[in-house]
Amino acid sequence: MNYRYSMSLAAAVFALSTVAQAQTPPPSPPPPPAPSAQPTVFVLPPLDHRFEGAARLGLMLPGELTPSDFRPAETGLSPTLILDASWIVHPFFAIGPYLQYTALSTERESNDTLYDGSASWLSLGAIARARFQVSQQALLRFGLSVGPNFLSMTGETSSSDYEATGSGLNLGLVADGVLRFSQRWGASAQLGFLSQVSGKFELEGDDEERDFAFKPIFFIAVGPELFL
Repeated sequence: MNYRYSMSLAAAVFALSTVAQAQTPPPSPPPPPAPSAQPTVFVLPPLDHRFEGAARLGLMLPGELTPSDFRPAETGLSPTLILDASWIVHPFFAIGPYLQYTALSTERESNDTLYDGSASWLSLGAIARARFQVSQQALLRFGLSVGPNFLSMTGETSSSDYEATGSGLNLGLVADGVLRFSQRWGASAQLGFLSQVSGKFELEGDDEERDFAFKPIFFIAVGPELFL
């Protein structure tokens, strides 16, 4: 009797445990791993041209022309015209010629008196530029200009008028901000300076050749730009 009772009780316990296990839901799967953060990558816009050319009008800021053994000439705010072209040899580098003409107004002081004059300044040569494409429409360029300067000066002195010519080597810097309006056309603003690190100066009627160097003279200019 006890044996039958024990067997019945064991069978009941086994049946209850089987039902409980069948009703227990399976464990939920572990959550998927969080996606790893991807680094931000700047992709250069495609280069759709190989030539950049500009014509700009601007102002040459005040400076000083300083031939040796000759009273310096102070230059005033003067108009300047700039033409330049660049061929893109790499998305980050371009090189090409430039030409800049400036009609200067000058003043020279002698015996506490100011004498007015004028000067023509032509600078030409080559510019090597670093290029940074900010977006499809915006571009920044920074360049080094190298080439000859040619100057002619006229003015008054306490006793007579004078005429002189000079030439020398320019080393300059430029910075351009460019905005494209279409595939072919845009506009650019330029800030830079020209200088003369060495040169010569000749006064008409005087056989003496003087040294002629002067410090950087800054300019700003704006104008249209062409892309081909």
